[in-house]
Amino acid sequence: MKTGRIIRIQPSFLSAVHTGDAADVLHAGGILLYPSDTVYGLACRAGRPDSVRRLAAIKGYGAGRPFIVLALDIGMAHDLAEMDEDESALAAECWPGPFTMVLRAGRSAPGWVCAPDGTIAVRVPADPLSRAILGEVGYPLVSTSANTRDHPAVLDFASVEEAVRNAADLCIDGGVLEAAGPSRIVRVRRGFVEILR
Repeated sequence: MKTGRIIRIQPSFLSAVHTGDAADVLHAGGILLYPSDTVYGLACRAGRPDSVRRLAAIKGYGAGRPFIVLALDIGMAHDLAEMDEDESALAAECWPGPFTMVLRAGRSAPGWVCAPDGTIAVRVPADPLSRAILGEVGYPLVSTSANTRDHPAVLDFASVEEAVRNAADLCIDGGVLEAAGPSRIVRVRRGFVEILR
């Protein structure tokens, strides 16, 4: 698979061609660089351990590091994780949006995206591009910021490290994103919301 191919889009414009191209890359086990609902991100199919290992290598992480998993909706999130009443209520209030919940991994959650303690970090994004891609592929995606571990996340495609751009199989250039910051990460313990980030 050829790496580093770039598609330029206006942030407010999506087309079936763009989501179809992204879906083709993800179906084939490739890595997508795209403007997410928070910062520029990298994504791959959560169900492909080879893709997740490759994504970790691009970031400069060792094997076995858990990542955030994107779901299209609460139904897909329930396929990945177990939620009690408090967690379900919080998810209904905060999703879709830049809000990641650390939950007990469900039986269908791929072990290679889970933490050693048996949890999984799940987010249902709100932005049209992420939702269109998730809808097109029909399965969860691993997502992380498009930078190596020693560099900051970026809001401008032009600021994405060249090595990261070249390592991706498809890059979607949406220009400069609005400053939103990374998603908030929380978990619910004994009825209280614990903010992890």
